Amino acid sequence: MQAFLHKQMRTPSPYCPICTNSFLPETAAHVLTCQHPSAIAACLTTLDQCIKIRCKSANTSPIILHCWDECLHCELGLPDKPQHHKFQHPPWIEAAVKEARQHQNIIGWNGFIRGIISSKWIHAQHLHLKAFPSKDPKHGKGWAYTSTKHILQLGIHSWKWRNEYIYGKTIQENRAKACKSVIVLMQIHHLSSLGFQLCMKSHLTYALPKAPDNCWHGFIT
Repeated sequence: MQAFLHKQMRTPSPYCPICTNSFLPETAAHVLTCQHPSAIAACLTTLDQCIKIRCKSANTSPIILHCWDECLHCELGLPDKPQHHKFQHPPWIEAAVKEARQHQNIIGWNGFIRGIISSKWIHAQHLHLKAFPSKDPKHGKGWAYTSTKHILQLGIHSWKWRNEYIYGKTIQENRAKACKSVIVLMQIHHLSSLGFQLCMKSHLTYALPKAPDNCWHGFIT
């Protein structure tokens, strides 16, 4: 993160090097919500892979997948929110999903991305498997572990894309970008020292006036 590296004086700016946002420093939350077009496209692709494809392959309830997709679009600030679909589910499943969503709202969807997930989703998924049993009896086992693993991949892939975008994918690209960063830092330090020298020589630097002879600790006698 640029904000943390800037505190260690290892980077000239605390702001995001991708979207060049000069209002907010690049924190862990900003990495997931960066509004640069390339970052948004990569996040949408990762969301489709992690939620719609991988979690769906774990026989996740369609109403749960739609709920996750809709809430994560809002949390990550992504455009093109998914359209509302009418799923033919028993009312008790919809009620369980609604309760899990409300509980996750209290926990926070930012925590959801980091694996802090409400246990009420397990109950909603259990009701789905009970109403729509899978042909493979092993298909629904370990759903909580498998789904959590896929959800965590969302943040991991976002960090991986960010690092490859900034530092390159190969060693050669990494070295080239590192050399460019060192040159920029040297130029900044040179300009800073030059500005300080000019300031010392300019007429803007005044000497403190000499106190009169009849002045004693700021009081004129």
